[in-house]
Amino acid sequence: MKSCVPTSLNCCRLTKLRGFPREIVEKLKVELITSMAIAPMVTAGGPLGVWAMGSRQPDNFGQEDLDLLSQISNQIALAVDNAIAYGRVTEARDRLEEERLYLESEIRSEYNFEDIVGKVPLFAKC
Repeated sequence: MKSCVPTSLNCCRLTKLRGFPREIVEKLKVELITSMAIAPMVTAGGPLGVWAMGSRQPDNFGQEDLDLLSQISNQIALAVDNAIAYGRVTEARDRLEEERLYLESEIRSEYNFEDIVGKVPLFAKC
C-alpha cells in the first residue's frame, strides 16, 4: 500500500499515513485507529484542510464511504469558505463605516458648516 497523502481522496492504514502532525498520529494510535478515509477540503481560493474518518478495523472504508466523505468535505469547504468571505465583507463594511464617520467629522470641524448653513431643516438632513 502506498503512502497516504491528504491532498487527494483516499483510504489508508494508519501506518502509511504521511503529512499529518505527529501529535495527531499518536492520538489516533492511542484510540486504536488503524485505518483512515481522508478527503481534502478545497475551494477556488485554495486548500482549507482535510476531513477525515478513522476506524479501528483495518481497511474498513470502501468506495461508497469515500464518495460520501467527498460530498461532505465539499459541502463543509463551501460553508467554511462562505463564512470566511462573510467575515471579510463584514470587516470591510465596518472599516468603511468608521472611515465615513471620521470623514464626516473632519468636514464638519474643518468647514464649520453649521455656522454657514444655519438651522435650515432642509440642510440639516444632509
